[in-house]
This record gives sequence, structure tokens and C-alpha cells, in this order.
Amino acid sequence: MNKIIASLAFSAEKAEILYNQNRYILIRPDTVVEFQKRVEEAVGPGASDLMFKAAFEIGSRIGRTYVETSTLSQREMIDSMVETANELGWARLSLKDTGNFPDVVILQASNSAFASAYGQSKTPVCHLIRGVFAGALSKMLGPVRESQEIECLSMGHPRCAFGFKLQSDSITPG
Repeated sequence: MNKIIASLAFSAEKAEILYNQNRYILIRPDTVVEFQKRVEEAVGPGASDLMFKAAFEIGSRIGRTYVETSTLSQREMIDSMVETANELGWARLSLKDTGNFPDVVILQASNSAFASAYGQSKTPVCHLIRGVFAGALSKMLGPVRESQEIECLSMGHPRCAFGFKLQSDSITPG
């Protein structure tokens, strides 16, 4: 069973869903994507940066919480975060072993909720996944010097893949 669903607390009085003392809302991916598309129309190419930066901030908070409250190793913290994202329905995420961990982190995602809802695109669209993980990794491993979505389902790739570089190694999806 999904551990998150089993652990949710709901207050009918407050109309509030809690997981690990954090409030959550259930929202369809197409709602997020529709908002994303409207921001892209209004802002242009800078929209992806705005979405990334907002998600980076949230990811930084998540990463800081892991570091301050967990006894897990760096790899175990990332594995835990990947498992949580999977259980939240973001995508079927997995950490690819590049042999360069923790200098380079490659995250693969099949069935991204965001790319699936977005449809076809000429550019990557999973800015929220990339931003949340870049922010978290920056707290768990050190400053992320580069992050990119190197494959995207919306662009016709078989999956999405994200590369995070902490040092000067090159990012390749493999």
C-alpha cells in the first residue's frame, strides 16, 4: 500500500489534509499544467525559470528538513525523497547510478504527471520536478552548479531525465 495515503490525516473541521505535519492538497496535474501554460503565454521563455525557482525554494526546505532531522546518509535521503515523489504520483522516478555520485546525480522519470498532462512540446516541461530536486540536492549534497532536464516525454523521448551537476563533470542521460 502507498505509505503516504495510509499516513494521511484529514480534518473535516479545518478541511485540511496533513502528511508528516505538512498540509497537502490534492490537485490534478492538468490544473498545474494549465497554470504553467498561462504563465508561459504571459511571461514567455522566462516562465520555466520562474517555475524552477519557486520549486527550488520548496525543495531547499525539504532538503534542509532531511539534513536537520534525519540520520540517513546522503544517498538514503535522496532515495527517500524519490520514493516520496513516486508515492505522491509525480512520476515513476529512479536514481541512475552514474559512478559519479554525489558529483553528478541523474534522475530518470517515466510517466511524469506533468509531461503527460502537458502534451507535445519543443522544450522540456517538468520544471517543478527539476526545481524541487535541485533545491533538495543543494541542501543534501552541496550547491548544485547546473541542473537540466536532459530528456522529456513531452519532446518525444521515452522518459524524462534530469541531470544535476555539483562539480565540473558533464551530464549525460546514458
